[in-house]
Amino acid sequence: MPVSVRKYDLVVLGATGYTGKLTAEHINEFLPDLVEKLKKLSPKRLPPSIEICVPMAENLNSLARKTRVIITLLGPYAKFGTPVMEACVKNGTHYLDTTGEIYWVGQMVRRFHEDAKAAGVILLSQIGAESGPYDLITFSAVSKLRTEASLKTKELIVSINESKLALSGGTLASFFNMYESIDQKTMTASLQPWALSPISGRKAPNAANTFGLRRDKTLGLLSASSPTERQDRALVHRSWALLDAGNLYGKNFFYNEYQKAGGVVGGVVAKIGTKLVGASLSSAILRNLIGKFSPAPGEGLDPKEEKNFNIEIFAVAVADEVGPSETRALSKLRYAGGTYHITAALLAQGAATILYESGLVERVGGGLLTPAVIGQPYIERLRGVGLSIDTVLL
Repeated sequence: MPVSVRKYDLVVLGATGYTGKLTAEHINEFLPDLVEKLKKLSPKRLPPSIEICVPMAENLNSLARKTRVIITLLGPYAKFGTPVMEACVKNGTHYLDTTGEIYWVGQMVRRFHEDAKAAGVILLSQIGAESGPYDLITFSAVSKLRTEASLKTKELIVSINESKLALSGGTLASFFNMYESIDQKTMTASLQPWALSPISGRKAPNAANTFGLRRDKTLGLLSASSPTERQDRALVHRSWALLDAGNLYGKNFFYNEYQKAGGVVGGVVAKIGTKLVGASLSSAILRNLIGKFSPAPGEGLDPKEEKNFNIEIFAVAVADEVGPSETRALSKLRYAGGTYHITAALLAQGAATILYESGLVERVGGGLLTPAVIGQPYIERLRGVGLSIDTVLL
């Protein structure tokens, strides 16, 4: 069935989980024109508890054939995501997820990108709090340098100023599954800077000092303690490659991500803490211990409390130019809500952009793409629901 005449515009899989409920709530609040069609899928449920459970391939194919866009929140994605993506590619259905399982994303790139490209199917993976905001703020800063100063970017420096995280049971289950199902060699390879990129960029030296600190003239004191730096970098570097084979951002582009440091001691402590968390997740004994005191899948912090969190991320695009001057663009991303609320917004508005942005599919083509490839229309939709990215030339 042609995508434009399918029965359903959008299906949300896993809508009774923690993130799924928030996504359904976001759709109910900001995309009311979709709500009636979602209700038809599960008429006995009241929104936002809209869920379709389709574990069998034949059911997935049947659903995909009559749906334009599928959002899946059924994780761990390494267990449940592959058949959903496969059904979408096979049946010409656009797809979004919020995985942080980067090794799985790499597998999906190798398995489905070319087929999706040929079919004109948009696949958006890893677009939630990890790594959607970082990809979009990079796109905004780099675009400002290019359009207003006619300059390419040699480095994108991110400072996470505020992003409080209280992990849900589903997120923890995905982390645990990741460490239990793959070996260290595979994990290390999947976290390399250009692991998701079809072409390799430059090798950049570590800009932080021995203690994991770096001082930037615009962003101040930074700590190399972001727990998702390598996952975010890999996705951003994929955007670099997909956008005119690196020419749009610049051939010397490289992405670095930090947390804002309140002081030298605090920055060092944050770096040590990140290392300890990674070590804990690598240990089966410690994972079991953490699991005993963690929320079950589908549960998490009270959403009303999580909504009171705030996210603030700054990014500087440093121009690739010769001479003593150093032109920069500064982007500021702000959102009133925590990481799960911003994830809901990114998923729902990503789907809406695919559904309603005229000519988008023809412009970007298909394949396993990134938020930056969708570009400014996505940013403008997010602005309309309170996720702002403001950029100036310095």
